[in-house]
Amino acid sequence: MSSNMLRYKPLEHRDSFRLLHLEPSPNHSADLKGSLHHATLSDCDYDLIEPYTALSYVWDDASQRGVIFLGGSAKDITASLDAALRDMRDKGRVCRIWAHALCIDQSNNAEKGLQVALMGRIYSTAHHTVIHLGKSPPGFEKLFMDLKAQSRTTMHANTSGLEQLSLTADDIDGMRRDLLSKPWFRRVWVFQELVLSTDVWVQCDNLRIRWHHFCEAVDIKSVVS
Repeated sequence: MSSNMLRYKPLEHRDSFRLLHLEPSPNHSADLKGSLHHATLSDCDYDLIEPYTALSYVWDDASQRGVIFLGGSAKDITASLDAALRDMRDKGRVCRIWAHALCIDQSNNAEKGLQVALMGRIYSTAHHTVIHLGKSPPGFEKLFMDLKAQSRTTMHANTSGLEQLSLTADDIDGMRRDLLSKPWFRRVWVFQELVLSTDVWVQCDNLRIRWHHFCEAVDIKSVVS
């Protein structure tokens, strides 16, 4: 597929941005389908549009591609964005997502400059930000399940997140090494997205956990502080 099959409609206002309305599917391998819609940050300030999720991820090798169908047009996307959208796609409802590579016309330098200037507000206005780390390393599912169970209980003030997990210290050390080897943690600019966001979640495959629970369990606060 060729990305020039999609024609972006120009943004009308200085605080305008696009949101992807990602269509639902119960099938993870089904074609990605959706539509791009214009919104303004002013509308967001007054709750005139439904909440959206901002995506934080790392672009990968452009030679590996996916495709999303938008209103009958096809748009090439990187493999990492393809994976993130598939993992975030809901089985039964439309998801409203802001993703830099898709919601900004990358062929329009003037628009890119204006949109980059708005990115701080786009992330801070989002209802959630999802950090998509890609594939889960071995054992990650167990860690995520433990973290979800832990988040439903009250943590004791004198008990660390690590002590409440059923995984061993060696398991956690292995998870931590795998986590920090992810490309997301080697890119400086993504930390700006993290700091600007109000409700941050970490996702690997279809597993999602709140950022602060994740940090408590694998002791990575020193990495991002």
